[in-house]
Amino acid sequence: MRVPSNSNLTVFEGKYFNGMKVYPAELVKEYLECIEKFLDMSLNEHSRLYVFRFDLRYPHKYFCFSENSDISTFIARLNSRLVADLKRKGKEGKSHMRYVWVKEREDSDNDHYHVAISLNKDVYFTKGLFGGKDRNLSKMIQDAWESVIENCIPGQAGLVHFCENGDYRINAKDKKGDEYKKCFERLSYLAKTKTKKFGNGQKNIGSSRK
Repeated sequence: MRVPSNSNLTVFEGKYFNGMKVYPAELVKEYLECIEKFLDMSLNEHSRLYVFRFDLRYPHKYFCFSENSDISTFIARLNSRLVADLKRKGKEGKSHMRYVWVKEREDSDNDHYHVAISLNKDVYFTKGLFGGKDRNLSKMIQDAWESVIENCIPGQAGLVHFCENGDYRINAKDKKGDEYKKCFERLSYLAKTKTKKFGNGQKNIGSSRK
Protein backbone atom coordinates (compact mmCIF):
# COMPACT_ATOMS: atom_id res chain seq x y z
CA MET A 1 0.00 0.00 0.00
CA ARG A 2 1.26 3.47 -0.90
CA VAL A 3 1.33 6.45 1.45
CA PRO A 4 -1.65 8.74 0.71
CA SER A 5 -0.56 11.85 -1.22
CA ASN A 6 2.85 10.33 -2.03
CA SER A 7 2.88 7.35 -4.36
CA ASN A 8 6.67 7.08 -4.06
CA LEU A 9 6.43 5.90 -0.44
CA THR A 10 5.23 2.55 0.88
CA VAL A 11 3.27 1.89 4.07
CA PHE A 12 4.85 -0.73 6.36
CA GLU A 13 2.63 -2.32 9.02
CA GLY A 14 4.62 -5.34 10.18
CA LYS A 15 6.08 -5.99 13.61
CA TYR A 16 9.57 -6.73 12.29
CA PHE A 17 11.68 -5.10 9.58
CA ASN A 18 14.63 -7.14 8.32
CA GLY A 19 14.35 -9.24 11.47
CA MET A 20 14.27 -6.24 13.83
CA LYS A 21 11.36 -5.14 15.98
CA VAL A 22 9.86 -1.76 15.09
CA TYR A 23 7.64 0.87 16.66
CA PRO A 24 4.01 -0.37 16.66
CA ALA A 25 2.40 2.04 14.20
CA GLU A 26 1.92 2.67 10.51
CA LEU A 27 5.44 3.34 9.22
CA VAL A 28 7.10 4.37 5.96
CA LYS A 29 9.18 1.51 4.53
CA GLU A 30 11.63 3.82 2.76
CA TYR A 31 12.24 5.73 6.01
CA LEU A 32 13.07 2.46 7.80
CA GLU A 33 15.55 1.69 5.03
CA CYS A 34 17.10 5.14 5.49
CA ILE A 35 17.47 4.60 9.25
CA GLU A 36 19.09 1.19 8.76
CA LYS A 37 21.47 2.66 6.18
CA PHE A 38 22.36 5.45 8.63
CA LEU A 39 23.36 2.89 11.27
CA ASP A 40 25.22 0.63 8.85
CA MET A 41 27.22 3.46 7.28
CA SER A 42 28.09 4.74 10.74
CA LEU A 43 29.39 1.33 11.82
CA ASN A 44 31.35 0.94 8.61
CA GLU A 45 33.30 4.05 9.56
CA HIS A 46 33.53 3.71 13.34
CA SER A 47 33.78 0.24 14.89
CA ARG A 48 32.54 1.59 18.24
CA LEU A 49 29.54 3.85 17.89
CA TYR A 50 27.64 6.29 20.10
CA VAL A 51 24.11 7.04 18.86
CA PHE A 52 21.58 9.31 20.58
CA ARG A 53 18.20 10.90 19.96
CA PHE A 54 16.87 14.40 20.55
CA ASP A 55 14.09 16.72 19.40
CA LEU A 56 14.27 20.30 18.12
CA ARG A 57 11.35 22.71 18.50
CA TYR A 58 10.65 26.36 17.85
CA PRO A 59 9.55 28.92 20.47
CA HIS A 60 5.83 29.48 20.92
CA LYS A 61 4.40 31.86 18.28
CA TYR A 62 7.67 31.84 16.36
CA PHE A 63 7.39 32.09 12.58
CA CYS A 64 9.58 29.72 10.63
CA PHE A 65 9.89 29.05 6.93
CA SER A 66 8.19 25.87 5.78
CA GLU A 67 11.20 24.47 3.94
CA ASN A 68 14.04 22.67 5.73
CA SER A 69 16.71 25.38 5.62
CA ASP A 70 16.76 25.62 9.43
CA ILE A 71 17.56 21.95 10.02
CA SER A 72 20.23 22.08 7.30
CA THR A 73 21.79 25.13 8.94
CA PHE A 74 21.63 23.43 12.34
CA ILE A 75 23.44 20.34 11.05
CA ALA A 76 26.16 22.47 9.44
CA ARG A 77 26.68 24.59 12.56
CA LEU A 78 26.73 21.58 14.87
CA ASN A 79 29.28 19.89 12.65
CA SER A 80 31.45 23.03 12.73
CA ARG A 81 31.33 22.99 16.53
CA LEU A 82 32.31 19.33 16.60
CA VAL A 83 35.23 19.91 14.22
CA ALA A 84 36.45 22.76 16.44
CA ASP A 85 36.02 20.61 19.56
CA LEU A 86 38.06 17.79 18.03
CA LYS A 87 40.80 20.25 17.12
CA ARG A 88 40.91 21.56 20.70
CA LYS A 89 41.24 18.00 21.96
CA GLY A 90 43.96 17.13 19.47
CA LYS A 91 41.72 14.52 17.84
CA GLU A 92 41.13 16.03 14.42
CA GLY A 93 39.43 13.62 12.04
CA LYS A 94 38.87 11.00 14.74
CA SER A 95 35.07 11.26 14.69
CA HIS A 96 32.72 11.88 11.78
CA MET A 97 29.17 12.93 12.59
CA ARG A 98 26.35 11.19 10.75
CA TYR A 99 22.70 12.06 11.17
CA VAL A 100 19.13 11.29 10.26
CA TRP A 101 16.18 13.61 10.90
CA VAL A 102 12.45 13.70 10.26
CA LYS A 103 10.06 16.63 10.24
CA GLU A 104 6.63 16.49 11.88
CA ARG A 105 3.82 18.78 12.93
CA GLU A 106 1.13 18.13 15.54
CA ASP A 107 -1.17 20.88 16.82
CA SER A 108 1.40 23.68 16.86
CA ASP A 109 1.91 26.35 14.21
CA ASN A 110 5.42 25.12 13.45
CA ASP A 111 7.13 21.90 12.49
CA HIS A 112 9.45 20.11 14.88
CA TYR A 113 12.32 17.74 14.19
CA HIS A 114 13.31 14.36 15.57
CA VAL A 115 17.05 13.83 15.14
CA ALA A 116 19.51 10.98 15.66
CA ILE A 117 23.27 11.47 15.52
CA SER A 118 26.13 8.97 15.50
CA LEU A 119 29.72 9.60 16.57
CA ASN A 120 32.87 7.65 17.34
CA LYS A 121 32.36 6.21 20.83
CA ASP A 122 36.12 6.30 21.46
CA VAL A 123 35.91 10.10 21.26
CA TYR A 124 32.35 10.86 22.42
CA PHE A 125 30.71 8.36 24.76
CA THR A 126 28.17 10.65 26.46
CA LYS A 127 26.42 13.91 25.62
CA GLY A 128 27.02 15.32 29.11
CA LEU A 129 24.62 17.14 31.39
CA PHE A 130 22.05 19.32 29.66
CA GLY A 131 21.76 22.92 30.81
CA GLY A 132 25.25 23.18 32.23
CA LYS A 133 28.09 25.45 31.22
CA ASP A 134 30.47 22.69 30.16
CA ARG A 135 31.38 22.51 26.49
CA ASN A 136 29.85 19.08 25.96
CA LEU A 137 27.68 17.57 23.22
CA SER A 138 24.38 18.68 24.73
CA LYS A 139 25.70 22.25 25.01
CA MET A 140 26.93 22.23 21.42
CA ILE A 141 23.54 21.00 20.21
CA GLN A 142 21.70 23.62 22.24
CA ASP A 143 23.96 26.43 21.02
CA ALA A 144 23.73 25.30 17.39
CA TRP A 145 19.91 25.25 17.43
CA GLU A 146 19.65 28.57 19.26
CA SER A 147 21.95 30.13 16.66
CA VAL A 148 19.41 29.17 13.97
CA ILE A 149 16.45 30.82 15.71
CA GLU A 150 16.31 34.59 15.26
CA ASN A 151 16.22 36.65 18.48
CA CYS A 152 16.41 33.48 20.54
CA ILE A 153 16.72 33.87 24.31
CA PRO A 154 19.76 31.76 25.31
CA GLY A 155 18.80 28.79 27.43
CA GLN A 156 15.10 29.05 26.61
CA ALA A 157 13.36 25.92 27.87
CA GLY A 158 11.73 23.44 25.54
CA LEU A 159 13.70 24.11 22.36
CA VAL A 160 15.93 21.03 22.68
CA HIS A 161 14.71 17.83 24.28
CA PHE A 162 16.96 14.84 24.87
CA CYS A 163 14.94 11.65 24.87
CA GLU A 164 14.93 9.51 28.00
CA ASN A 165 16.94 6.32 27.50
CA GLY A 166 17.78 7.55 24.00
CA ASP A 167 21.51 6.71 24.06
CA TYR A 168 23.00 3.61 22.44
CA ARG A 169 26.53 2.26 22.22
CA ILE A 170 27.07 -0.26 19.44
CA ASN A 171 30.14 -2.28 18.46
CA ALA A 172 30.72 -3.31 14.85
CA LYS A 173 31.58 -6.87 15.92
CA ASP A 174 28.05 -7.12 17.33
CA LYS A 175 26.43 -5.66 14.21
CA LYS A 176 22.74 -6.57 14.14
CA GLY A 177 23.13 -7.70 17.76
CA ASP A 178 20.90 -6.76 20.70
CA GLU A 179 22.10 -3.17 21.10
CA TYR A 180 21.83 -2.51 17.36
CA LYS A 181 18.30 -3.92 17.33
CA LYS A 182 17.28 -1.88 20.37
CA CYS A 183 18.62 1.25 18.71
CA PHE A 184 16.85 0.49 15.43
CA GLU A 185 13.57 -0.15 17.24
CA ARG A 186 13.86 3.19 19.01
CA LEU A 187 14.75 5.05 15.82
CA SER A 188 11.93 3.37 13.89
CA TYR A 189 9.64 5.83 15.68
CA LEU A 190 10.97 8.41 13.23
CA ALA A 191 9.39 6.43 10.37
CA LYS A 192 5.78 6.74 11.55
CA THR A 193 3.31 8.31 9.10
CA LYS A 194 1.30 10.07 11.80
CA THR A 195 1.96 13.84 12.16
CA LYS A 196 3.89 14.01 8.88
CA LYS A 197 2.62 16.05 5.94
CA PHE A 198 2.85 14.35 2.55
CA GLY A 199 2.18 15.64 -0.92
CA ASN A 200 3.36 19.22 -0.40
CA GLY A 201 6.64 18.79 -2.28
CA GLN A 202 8.78 19.07 0.85
CA LYS A 203 11.07 16.49 2.39
CA ASN A 204 10.07 14.88 5.67
CA ILE A 205 13.38 13.10 6.13
CA GLY A 206 17.05 13.86 5.64
CA SER A 207 20.27 11.98 6.33
CA SER A 208 24.02 12.00 5.78
CA ARG A 209 24.99 11.48 2.17
CA LYS A 210 28.54 10.31 2.79
